[in-house]
Amino acid sequence: MPRGVQKSVEERIAVIDQEIGEMNERQKNIETKIKNLEAKKQMLLNEKKQSKLAELASLLEESKLSPEEAIQKLTESKSGKESA
Repeated sequence: MPRGVQKSVEERIAVIDQEIGEMNERQKNIETKIKNLEAKKQMLLNEKKQSKLAELASLLEESKLSPEEAIQKLTESKSGKESA
């Protein structure tokens, strides 16, 4: 069976170069998407942290402890556990 006309070396190189270019473009798009997702994740982690800090502030307010007193109690508690 006849194979048809074969492409020249230059044509085959051009096809490969085109595929490389397409792959590089896809890679850039994927890297951009990854960066965007990482930024969204960081925003959510910051939001979660702020929520926990607000919850802690509420608990301190309810217990009528100043932040300094809470730090002192936690430090004392930590020191007591380390020496035990």
